[in-house]
Amino acid sequence: AEDVIEAFSSLGVQCERSDGISKLPMHTVRSKLVLQTLDYSESIHMKDAVALRRFVLEESGANSFPSTFDGGGRLGPNEATGHLLSLVEKENLDVESGLFTFKQRVGVFVFQKGALLPDIISDHMDNGSFYNDAYIARTKASTLQSNAKAWFNEHADTILPFQESTQRILSIGCGSGELELALLDKCSKELSIDFIGLEPNHSMRLEFEKNISDRSSHFQKKKQFTLLDSSFCSKSGNSSLEGPFDLVMMGHVLYYFDDTLGVIKQAQKLTRSKGQVIVVHQAAQGIPEIQRVVLPSLREHTPHLLTADDITSLYPVGSSEILGTVEVPALMDLQEIMKGSKVGQQIMSFALEVDLRRASESVLRQCRRSFIEAESLIEQDTHGIGPVGAVGPFLQEPVTVIMFRGLAK
Repeated sequence: AEDVIEAFSSLGVQCERSDGISKLPMHTVRSKLVLQTLDYSESIHMKDAVALRRFVLEESGANSFPSTFDGGGRLGPNEATGHLLSLVEKENLDVESGLFTFKQRVGVFVFQKGALLPDIISDHMDNGSFYNDAYIARTKASTLQSNAKAWFNEHADTILPFQESTQRILSIGCGSGELELALLDKCSKELSIDFIGLEPNHSMRLEFEKNISDRSSHFQKKKQFTLLDSSFCSKSGNSSLEGPFDLVMMGHVLYYFDDTLGVIKQAQKLTRSKGQVIVVHQAAQGIPEIQRVVLPSLREHTPHLLTADDITSLYPVGSSEILGTVEVPALMDLQEIMKGSKVGQQIMSFALEVDLRRASESVLRQCRRSFIEAESLIEQDTHGIGPVGAVGPFLQEPVTVIMFRGLAK
């Protein structure tokens, strides 16, 4: 343990120590290493000579390194074993109970990255309400989601053409189901659908269930839904899922995975060769430009700012695994941000992925300035693609739909 502490110290990271295992705060201003210790005892009955011998040799290292204990270098392997067993008999044996008892202590290291403000996803994973409130505020201020939904409405019959067999759909991080239901609302009423949605946030799942209930008469019994409190892994996907699927959707979720390519590949492996994986993700224009300006001053370590261009660049140019990309134009109304309102704070929090409720007024001013001075700013919505009734100014923030080929055999 001391070697680990020394290594981190050489990198300028200090270590905090605590007895016992306890939940750590989700946020720390400065990066730190936390060492928590756990004390326990192991007991072996004196009659179990094989277990005792194995334990003593493993714990002391004498099976391979007899010189690691005092006097061990002068002893052969058998003599070293006998010497150690005689020591533990004196110090660890309770004759009355017949038990050898060995006190143990293990250390658990936790490294926490520092940030001036906590990230908003922590609130989401803890089923907090601020994430949901910020999501709603951001959605109302922008047509990024509504224009993407309109695109799914328009192309529903192409994505899910009618056929007799039941179509299996998986959505990873389905949220409240906005994009998924926009697609299913417009596909054939006679098309049978077996839908599975993965969503770890309880409130979002409840909202999705309500949205399904509101459509019960429209869907009748042709559309079956299963919503799971579960996540997805870049290395193994999700062990509870049985593929293949005809369609896998990932709407605005790839930000939260460290291994972007690994997640997409796992999704492709779950998708039929004639099916597709559809990723909906922000383009490089808009919010990513602002994040590059603001986040370095809000976080000790700036996260990778993933855009749709970054995702497609993970594949070779001209790769047959990318079936196509479509950029859907969208605008964000900046009125609430300019006014400095609570709703404006929620919009900025979601867009920047930081919880601005704890931010100082100077930090909030800095964030507001980054929005209203952005390169993608326009004063008027001349093409009618922004929120209805909004007067601007607006931030251009197109959303990209990327379609990948399924790889399931």
